[in-house]
Amino acid sequence: MDAEVGSLLADSATHAARISGEERVDGRSDLFYQETWTWKTVSQTRKTDSQTRKTDSQTRKTDSQTRITDSQTRKTDSQTWITDSQTRKTDSQTWITDSQTRKTDSQTRITDSQTRKTDSQTWITDSQTWKTDSQTRKADSQTRKADSQTRKADSQTRITDSQTRKTDSQTWITDSQTWKTDSQTWKADSQTWITDS
Repeated sequence: MDAEVGSLLADSATHAARISGEERVDGRSDLFYQETWTWKTVSQTRKTDSQTRKTDSQTRKTDSQTRITDSQTRKTDSQTWITDSQTRKTDSQTWITDSQTRKTDSQTRITDSQTRKTDSQTWITDSQTWKTDSQTRKADSQTRKADSQTRKADSQTRITDSQTRKTDSQTWITDSQTWKTDSQTWKADSQTWITDS
């Protein structure tokens, strides 16, 4: 801008020097023309300066808006970074939680498998126990049947023994009667022997 103003002032001085030796048909002095030219030059310079100031003002506004935009962009970038960082933290926590869940699920599957094995073993043991109990019940039933048969045999034996005792008693009575009769006979025979002697 300073170079442009300096050029205009130089042009004004050159023009004034050129016209200073010319005659003026309108009778006006060279100073009038020199001042008129200077005024026009200054007016043009002011217009140029005004336009330059407007341009500078617009540039400053643009720069200010750019700084504001850049500041907003930096804020947005910072917020995005914070959000991304938080997202990474959340993802990391989610991964840890998922890993823990997988471990828990794996442990649960192992526990369930062990429980199924234990239940299966228990079922086998219970089945064996049931078979043993069934066999024991059968043996007990057989024992009870044998005991019942024994009791029946014992009862029959007691009946037979009772009958034998009755028979023996009757035999004893008969033998006793026979002994008495024989004794009577012996006495009679003895008396007869004595008499005969």
